[in-house]
Parts: sequence; structure tokens; C-alpha cells
Amino acid sequence: MHLVLALGSLVAAFIMTIVVAASHAIYAGGSPGHVAAMGAVAVDRPTLFIQGTILVLAFASVLLIGDSSNSPFAAQAAATPGSPEEREALGAGSCTPRSSR
Repeated sequence: MHLVLALGSLVAAFIMTIVVAASHAIYAGGSPGHVAAMGAVAVDRPTLFIQGTILVLAFASVLLIGDSSNSPFAAQAAATPGSPEEREALGAGSCTPRSSR
């Protein structure tokens, strides 16, 4: 479910970036773009290109991260020592055995 939500959000943000880039309202009167927050933020064509590129890379990254989501992220920290969960994680090879003292 988290993977679908993340990918859907990235697609929606990419679509909104395309909508803003296709809108000529921010370029009205020959202005180079829209400046907001007293000059701290500018929305122009290079900015929209970089935002779109970051969103495409984020989409690919989420797909790569989601591919390895079938393995537990923190098997050792999540299992109580000596518990059946720890033995299962050891059997699956997702954690290393603790040293005996």
C-alpha cells in the first residue's frame, strides 16, 4: 500500500509540474517566470525541468526500493533474542547469529 501511495504521489506531482510548464500564465507579458516569496523562489522553465527530472529519478528510486521490500529492514533489532522470530530470521539468512559469551 505504501508503494502505491508513494508512486501515485510522484505521478501526481509530475503531472502538476507538466501542467504548470504548459500554462502560459506564469510567462505573461514576456516575463521569464514567476517570482514568489520576495524573490526567494522562482518558477521558470529550467526550474520546472529540474523538478521533473527529480520526480522521474524519485519514481525510479521508489521502484528499486520497492523491489527489495520483501526482506525485513531491521530483522535483528525487531526480534527478541532467543525468540522464534529470531530463529526464523536466522534461518532466512537476513541476520547474523549473536556471539555466545
